Amino acid sequence: MVPKNFKDFLTIGLCLQTGPESFKVLIGPFTLVTLEEIQASKSSTFLYKSEFWDFLKTGNSKAQNFVYRPREAFDLNREEIIWLLENQSAKTAPFQWQYPEEEDFKLQFEWSQNLFKKGVVKKTVPVICQASVTSIDEAAQAQILLNLMKQKNFGWTYAYFENGTGMIGHTPELLLEWQQGHKAKTVALAGTLPNTGAAKSEILADAKIRQEHDFVIDDLQEKLKPFSPVIGETEALELRHLLHLQTPFSVAVKNISEFLDCTLRLHPTAAMGVYPYQPEVLKEMSRFKLQSQRGLFAAPLGIVAADRAQVVVPIRGLTFDRTGSKIYSGCGVTAESQYQSELKELENKRNSVKKMLGLTND
Repeated sequence: MVPKNFKDFLTIGLCLQTGPESFKVLIGPFTLVTLEEIQASKSSTFLYKSEFWDFLKTGNSKAQNFVYRPREAFDLNREEIIWLLENQSAKTAPFQWQYPEEEDFKLQFEWSQNLFKKGVVKKTVPVICQASVTSIDEAAQAQILLNLMKQKNFGWTYAYFENGTGMIGHTPELLLEWQQGHKAKTVALAGTLPNTGAAKSEILADAKIRQEHDFVIDDLQEKLKPFSPVIGETEALELRHLLHLQTPFSVAVKNISEFLDCTLRLHPTAAMGVYPYQPEVLKEMSRFKLQSQRGLFAAPLGIVAADRAQVVVPIRGLTFDRTGSKIYSGCGVTAESQYQSELKELENKRNSVKKMLGLTND
């Protein structure tokens, strides 16, 4: 790859971390492919992309509706991407953050509590958004991604660009990962505390957080029944600024067709949607203003090939278009949730994103 190719990536392309120092870069334009084309292309890598609410739309019952062929694909390491980004980046303008859109979040919270009282569901994930009018051009895209590339944290750095719109972030959440000859892997990830000295023991003992996490485990176990899931031990996941509870799963996936089927079954997990899984409740949820506008936030994003695939949940990032940029964040809400505590958790998540991406004005 030469810098000219990378300039094309900043116009329309995907960058996804596949290992501690390895990344896959796909350059568009992207064209829809069939399952047969994926299976026949032994050496090709494809883009998997959907918007969060696409699963509710008629006709989207097949995962290949979300798989696209790139114009070019490259395997790069961290040092190579840093070098390419340094040839493209420029200092970003200071971000002037508006007050978070709390009113719509409050409506989602109250709606959730009403459903809990009626016994309809036990957990929901309302979202909030903080916006900035700061525009993101291709040089700024490169600079923000460069800020991420210079850090080594648990999780997966991702970036998707499409003609002035896109998202950049670093997610701790894997939806599904598979390599032929091996079991596929996913993880239940739910429950959050700030990463302080005592938080590791606190998060494991907190009854509300454990309940929220157990709902996600139960949801995954139910959705993955056809793939004989094996559940690992729950432990605390320590990130730079936050702590989460995580529980690993392994599932019996034999080929790319089963991987795509499994991916469709998983989204949205209880970590991002509702528990128990109920399409009618999710339809109601999708009508809230911020829910309807979330687009790619927390929607499946990844790479697939005939013999391997990796799809992540793109959270902890910045979304943008030509009018400005936004940070979306969500929180798991149960009947025991306290409104102000959830707002504080959401603030902690936004602040962690701003620090990771270099978006603070400090």
